[in-house]
Amino acid sequence: MTQPNTFPSSKPRDAAEALVSHALRTRYESLPSATVERTKLIMLDTMGAALAGRDADGCLALRKLVTAWGGTPEATLIGVGTRIPAHNAALVNATMARALELDEVHEQALVHSAATIVPVALAAAERWGQTSGKELIAAVAVGLDVCCRLALAPTLRLGGAGYVPRAISRTYTTGALAGALVAAKLAGAGEDTMRHALGIAYSQCGGNQQGLSEGVLMVRVQQGLCASQAILSQELADTGISGVSEPLEGKFGYYEAFWRGDYDRQAILAGLGERFEGDKVSIKPYACCKYAHTGIAAALELAGRDGFHLQDVERVIVRVQSTDCWELLCDPLELKSNEAELAGRNGWSLAQFSFPYVIAAALARGRLSMAELSLDSRRDPQILSLLRKVKPVLEENSGSAHLPEPGDVEIRFTSGRSVRQVVKHAPGHPERPMTEAEVLGKFLGCASRLSDGRARLLADSILALDDLSDARTLLKLSIPENTQ
Repeated sequence: MTQPNTFPSSKPRDAAEALVSHALRTRYESLPSATVERTKLIMLDTMGAALAGRDADGCLALRKLVTAWGGTPEATLIGVGTRIPAHNAALVNATMARALELDEVHEQALVHSAATIVPVALAAAERWGQTSGKELIAAVAVGLDVCCRLALAPTLRLGGAGYVPRAISRTYTTGALAGALVAAKLAGAGEDTMRHALGIAYSQCGGNQQGLSEGVLMVRVQQGLCASQAILSQELADTGISGVSEPLEGKFGYYEAFWRGDYDRQAILAGLGERFEGDKVSIKPYACCKYAHTGIAAALELAGRDGFHLQDVERVIVRVQSTDCWELLCDPLELKSNEAELAGRNGWSLAQFSFPYVIAAALARGRLSMAELSLDSRRDPQILSLLRKVKPVLEENSGSAHLPEPGDVEIRFTSGRSVRQVVKHAPGHPERPMTEAEVLGKFLGCASRLSDGRARLLADSILALDDLSDARTLLKLSIPENTQ
């Protein structure tokens, strides 16, 4: 007699169930005070990044395209004021937030979380009714936490014999998943609808590293796409469309399909609701890929020493610890150091992901700001002369790469003298945090299209978000007065 199939009853429930419960139960009052303050600072930083990226390459064209589509005026474009469907507003706003590589990064998870989560939260707050500042803080804190936890789980092999190229982007996949929970939370969804929203988000997951390797504009637009997918996931779930129930750990769930089952479940679940991973993100002082920040910090420390003169530099050695970093910022060197390409159509984006260029620009200018990525800078004879002297070398230490990857820069002078500096943590890392005043200074620089008074009022409103009765105020304050 044939026995019926039986399934083990001890199989744990998909981790998605715990994340849905986490999103539903987390309230402002249950957040640690440090998480509240850190979340507001990240929101300030992200809003600044979006304002700075408003008219960046690709962003203006995207905004014109999406505005031409029309549709129900549900949510506001940051810094512009135009109201369009919420999923399209999230698309544009998240693209702007990522465009200039000014947005935060969780350096252990290798994920850009806030550039997705903050635009999703702002669009959802408008789309689904009045949201208080406290409710917005709670939603963003949950979104950052879930996004970083999901990205921390896959095993990282950054170099050595076990190296596995990061073809799939953690940023774009986990952004859609965590963003769907944020949208559902602010829509007031119940448990069933939120589960479906998360399942639907998994059906839309995509995004890869090829654009970063080539330095093209889709890097920033992919950030927008996953934010749009998050809003759409809740929209679809709200209509009764069902999503998969095991989006993370099912037979063909996220960790099996994208990571071949090589992940740590506890990275997702341990301490859920007690500690928030968003507290550990690094805020960027430099306008480029975070992998390069420790190297830039090392170069700037050397350039600040007595007796340093650019004209005496013969060679700049940049030691790269992992194949992962090398492939992102150095490979192929004939592209990453190509003066014609750096001055060309994708020049800004290419420069952001070129170790040779950012080191040369930082040494030449004593900083690495948005100005050093401009076309004038990418054509500056002084920077280009130094670019030809920068030599990255890959020096893996038995494949034991660490995150953040230390910056290791040596400068050799024409006199035969050489100096070397190693930096473990760049400014902005939780071990070397930027102060509130420093983050505010960065924000004001990014918000230069606003009057000084309006920019400070927007900053004050974000830093006192707990007292705001309607989060839509932030979008109104982001619009230059002369455009209202």
